[in-house]
Amino acid sequence: MKTRHLSWLWLALPIVISLLAFRHPAPQQAKEADPVVPAAPSTSATQPVAKVPPASLREVRAAIARIFAGAVQLDTAQAPIFITADLNCDGSEDLAAVVRPVSSRLAELNSDVANWIVQDAASAAASTRANVQAGKKLLVVIHGYGAKGWRTSEAQQSYVVLNAVGQDMQAAPAVGLLAVMHARPTTRGVRCEALKETIGVAPGYLFWDGARYIWRAETTLARLHAQASPRSPHTLQ
Repeated sequence: MKTRHLSWLWLALPIVISLLAFRHPAPQQAKEADPVVPAAPSTSATQPVAKVPPASLREVRAAIARIFAGAVQLDTAQAPIFITADLNCDGSEDLAAVVRPVSSRLAELNSDVANWIVQDAASAAASTRANVQAGKKLLVVIHGYGAKGWRTSEAQQSYVVLNAVGQDMQAAPAVGLLAVMHARPTTRGVRCEALKETIGVAPGYLFWDGARYIWRAETTLARLHAQASPRSPHTLQ
């Protein structure tokens, strides 16, 4: 009888061990943390443009002398004499200043090999040759380069613009103008500006269309906007 009881215990022992193992499972190894992948920077974010201090008349004189070497002189009777803004929409600050030509340097100003481009803002055709005349007010524009803009010696691209000087000149956003003219900024995500002014009795804007500076009266821009076809826009590069 005793032998039969021991046999029963031996048979039941594996079952008891299994039940104990089920109630107290073996500790699991610590799970490794998932690798953290840095998020890619957003391409839609606008890169901040380096802030520059307000321009001084001394700096403006130095920049004009560097480019034009005495062929033009600032028109101190004009107010304002100069404006700084991002006129060609590349994220770098440009300089626009009102000057008068030096009579003895007209041939140099109109030379085909000059370091600047002479343009007529009132001309309808980009190919029309413009010539500087003695005594006429001119707007010279120095396109900026990099964070220092027009102040750096690397800023060399410059324009002499006829029929572009008006009254009450001020910088104004150019986004709406570019939309009307079916033009687009050179660089997206930057503050693109134009010069708002009154020439004669007509208020209007002087702006960069991607190839040259154009002045258009507000009435002309309004008519172009009304006639614009959204299905076949002409984009200026």
